[in-house]
Parts: sequence; structure tokens; C-alpha cells
Amino acid sequence: MTLDFASSSPLNKNGRKKPLTMPINPIFNPNGNDDINHRSIWFGETTNLMQLNDVRYSWAVGLYKQMRENFWVN
Repeated sequence: MTLDFASSSPLNKNGRKKPLTMPINPIFNPNGNDDINHRSIWFGETTNLMQLNDVRYSWAVGLYKQMRENFWVN
């Protein structure tokens, strides 16, 4: 998905292009779809629920656990 803000922006009264804004999503949407195939970080539906056990990429769970175990601070 490519966003082209400059070409689709309407002109203001001075002849300059108006900046477009991103739509505001609600923080909690009880009707939001939290299905694995519909999850997205950008432009996804908000549900305010964190699905920590039902993840889209199962390989990321093992990687996260390994990275967490290898983290240390002086």
C-alpha cells in the first residue's frame, strides 16, 4: 500500500496543497476484527485486546523468548 499525499491533496485558497491527515481510530472498538488474517500494525482495526497466545507468526514467539533470555545489563 502506497500513500501519495501530494498528488491527491486539494488546494487551499492560496493555491497551496492542503496536508492530508490520517483518520483517527478509536482506542477501544468492541466490534473490531481481531482475526489473525486481519491483524496489522499499520491501518489495522483497533480492539484494545492483546492476543499474546494466538499470534500471526508462530516463529516470532521462539525468537522473542530467545532474545529475552539473552538480554542482560551490566
